[in-house]
Amino acid sequence: MIHNPRVVLICRILLLLLSLSAVVLCLFFPIHWQDAVNAYVIEARTNFWALSTFTMLSNIAVLIFYAAAVVLLIPAIKKTGLPGETVALPRLQSCICNAIFFTMVIYWLIIADWNAQDTFTYTNLCLHLVIPLGFIADYILFRFPGRMRKIDILFTYLSALLYFIVLSIMGAFHLHDYYRGTSRAPLVNWWPYGFLNYDALGIMPVFIVLGIGMVYLGFSIGLYLIDRRKARVIVPR
Repeated sequence: MIHNPRVVLICRILLLLLSLSAVVLCLFFPIHWQDAVNAYVIEARTNFWALSTFTMLSNIAVLIFYAAAVVLLIPAIKKTGLPGETVALPRLQSCICNAIFFTMVIYWLIIADWNAQDTFTYTNLCLHLVIPLGFIADYILFRFPGRMRKIDILFTYLSALLYFIVLSIMGAFHLHDYYRGTSRAPLVNWWPYGFLNYDALGIMPVFIVLGIGMVYLGFSIGLYLIDRRKARVIVPR
């Protein structure tokens, strides 16, 4: 674990700026590949449908975490010269780590189209690869262990489960056409993720979500056990 407060602060400021740029670009200036001009094009339009995706919600959680971390670290360093207990919301950090890890894994294993040019835009790579890896590295290198509680496992699991339930209800009642006016419109329509498309897959998405949920829960339990083990190594009892 790295204890140098200035190293922690600099790294978290960089990750904050990276996260902020990716979120702003995704919501207000989406980048797309256009075959007509054979180049990437930045569009000045709102893209608020992205707020209902797990990718955007987990990345906004990362953004809020880093904003809080920087705000708490700066005065602490000026006062004591140490990061000490000023690591922002360490228990919530574990929940966010779980979410952002699954954002990365589910995208690259299930969702990503490796042949599509849009897969390799700055925004997409930041949201699905660079920021998740950065946050996981932060969790390993900077976080003080021993803060997780068993209730955090339940909170992490239920928050993800609630997300999929709400998304399923929105899709079942066709409350929002996510890809209207885009090249993906004929493929997904009422579902932001293809594996949740009950219209096309019937009951299968229920089992897919349950399977993902079990893996999600298992990873959360793993984080808790690692957290407790690291705490015992650092502070023997």
